[in-house]
Amino acid sequence: MAGIRFEDKVAIVTGAGRGIGREHALLLAARGAAVVVNDPGVQLDGSSPDSGPAQSVVEEIRAAGGRAITRMAVDGQQHLQGVRVNWAPRVTTPGTVAAVALSCHT
Repeated sequence: MAGIRFEDKVAIVTGAGRGIGREHALLLAARGAAVVVNDPGVQLDGSSPDSGPAQSVVEEIRAAGGRAITRMAVDGQQHLQGVRVNWAPRVTTPGTVAAVALSCHT
């Protein structure tokens, strides 16, 4: 497992601001993936959006030399549109999205 690498690949991780989603994002980044940290940071009832947790994960990945962006999308179409704007060549080329980790609680 340690030999699996994701250079030139994009990993989209939902619920990546905290918990298991955060760990997925950090692991994929450590293995070379450009990570989309998607987490609206809401409470269990969907209230109080907060970009802080997702931004913290992005900063941690970047500090370690990785590539990451945040997305606070709750709608799949909105999410993919934002990813295409930020990393269009990687996402529109077949085979470049290496992983989609769905770790959200809703």
